[in-house]
Amino acid sequence: PHFYAEVEIELDGLLALRRAFATTAAGSRAPTITAWLIRAAALALREVPAANRYWSADAVQQRSTCHVGCAVGLPDRVARPVVRHADRSTVVHVGEELERLAGAARAGTLAQRDIGEASLTISNLGMHGIDRFF
Repeated sequence: PHFYAEVEIELDGLLALRRAFATTAAGSRAPTITAWLIRAAALALREVPAANRYWSADAVQQRSTCHVGCAVGLPDRVARPVVRHADRSTVVHVGEELERLAGAARAGTLAQRDIGEASLTISNLGMHGIDRFF
């Protein structure tokens, strides 16, 4: 079954944190908003295990890991690489892993281990002026 939930959130604090990170991390790029959201989603899955479940052929199964997928638009399709153990990683590592995975998706070199077992998937179309999509 499909399940959709929607909330509007204010990201002023996150944007300020990202700007502060960029200022203090000399020579480093601040992680993208998507990286921060992946990390936050993984922490939420860890905090609310009942949300970290999936449908199998037999029943609803509990996940013991907090892997978060991210939609990556390609010319002819959408790939969904997975940032593994995002709840145990720093946001910097999540950002680096997301960059690696998105690059591999665009190059057509994603490995099987890079695409499976996500608890949830994040997709970001905000840069295109999209407020909502299902």
